[in-house]
Amino acid sequence: MIGTFPLPYPFPSEIDFLIGRDRSPITMYLLHEDHGYHRLSLYCPYWMINKTGLTLEYKDDKSGKVFKHQPGDDFIMLSCEDKKHCKINLSSYTTRGSKTDWSSSISLQAVGTSGRYHSRLPNTSIVNHFGVAVQLSKFTLSKLVIVTPYYLLSNHTQTDVTVHEERGSGEGTLVPKGQVVPFWPLVDSSRLYVTVRKDCRSVLFNYKKTDSVVLKLTNKPTVLIVDVQETESSNIISFSSYYETCTPVQFINLLTDATVVFKQDIK
Repeated sequence: MIGTFPLPYPFPSEIDFLIGRDRSPITMYLLHEDHGYHRLSLYCPYWMINKTGLTLEYKDDKSGKVFKHQPGDDFIMLSCEDKKHCKINLSSYTTRGSKTDWSSSISLQAVGTSGRYHSRLPNTSIVNHFGVAVQLSKFTLSKLVIVTPYYLLSNHTQTDVTVHEERGSGEGTLVPKGQVVPFWPLVDSSRLYVTVRKDCRSVLFNYKKTDSVVLKLTNKPTVLIVDVQETESSNIISFSSYYETCTPVQFINLLTDATVVFKQDIK
């Protein structure tokens, strides 16, 4: 239950509540329809859905009111002081628990829009990137605002892989077979490499542009295929096992008197 309130007549169009663990104030709206009887619809204009696995904070761009969104909450309700031009700023807590700066303004008005936003950890090169998509709910007066990790790692192979940043110093990000996990870069680099067990390492590849690359593994007579698909609100990095004829490029030598030699450019 979100609370109780008196209902005077004529009916108000706005009602203030205190909701959530921290009893945050929020404005709900009341739609009144007279069909010979009174039909009342209580609604919140924005439902925030957090799929990042991180704790997020949203700040009303006009009033400065802050809404905290824990990763265990399926959704929270949000309202803006400026009802016609609602804009928010996004902040997050990193996987190590440090709070980032606020992102640039995010407009929640246009249904069907999506975009990429980021928030930076002060005095570091660590930047959390997010995809934000605005959708219309079945009850058309409310919008669904879905926040996801911008970078996702998808493992379609039959073995676990670990993804490392080019100049990273940690243990990397484990991606179990058949699973998709978020990726939060910790260094300012555009290249990654993969390890399968501790003795098999791939060559470097660029994960910040759409591409399909064959990755050779050291100490193992096989390769992996990596596909990078970048859109406005996501960058999905997929790994799959190599099989015959699955290569992204095929070379056919139609010359009758010359042998052609080529190699992959990994820069």
